[in-house]
Amino acid sequence: MFKKNKLFLFLFLIINFAQAQLIDYVQLYVGTRIFPQDLLINSSTALPDRFYAGFAPGQVLGVSVYRQITDHICLGGSFEISNTRKKNYNLNIATIGANVKYNFNNIESFLSPYVMGGVNYSFVTVSQSEFKEGPFPLKRGDQTSVIYSDSVTYRNTKTDIFFVPVYGFHFGAGLEFKIREGWGLFGEYRFTYSFVKNAPILQQKDTYGYNKHNMIYHNIVFGLRIFL
Repeated sequence: MFKKNKLFLFLFLIINFAQAQLIDYVQLYVGTRIFPQDLLINSSTALPDRFYAGFAPGQVLGVSVYRQITDHICLGGSFEISNTRKKNYNLNIATIGANVKYNFNNIESFLSPYVMGGVNYSFVTVSQSEFKEGPFPLKRGDQTSVIYSDSVTYRNTKTDIFFVPVYGFHFGAGLEFKIREGWGLFGEYRFTYSFVKNAPILQQKDTYGYNKHNMIYHNIVFGLRIFL
């Protein structure tokens, strides 16, 4: 509900900005989000050093708006939501971005490749189901009680942590096609890097392990461009 309300609010703002002639065109898009697969398991703790890895390709839904500054340069903003999962975990990300785009051809050309970049501010929600990990072998020096055991099993409880704010940057490239006056299609690749290494969601060792890496992912999206 939270994500849907924010999307409706963003669309409401788009309509009002368009009426005030502050927006030249809108892009609506869907696509996939790809995360690294290597968890970087720590040999000492048997826990992942990189939590934001190993997720299945996720779904992305977004909208962006742009103001044309010159024939080639546009400034804009975007809002997108995504969902993905891996074993025992569900990950939702809502992201607001500020973008700069450079079109190599005039933006109203039939075919216009472009590069873009900007900064982003995201709200991350992680849901963890209850599960067990192990048993993992222990060395004699790892024993912490008078009862000897040659292995340990971790029991993870069901946990939900909502709307942890993180910031980062992104850059990418794409190609726009004009299909008729005022309408076009586009495809875009975007790389995103977010600073989550010290976020509260990752300081809970018993739940998420020691995350020693920031979050990176790759977006591949396709959509519709509409001039207002």
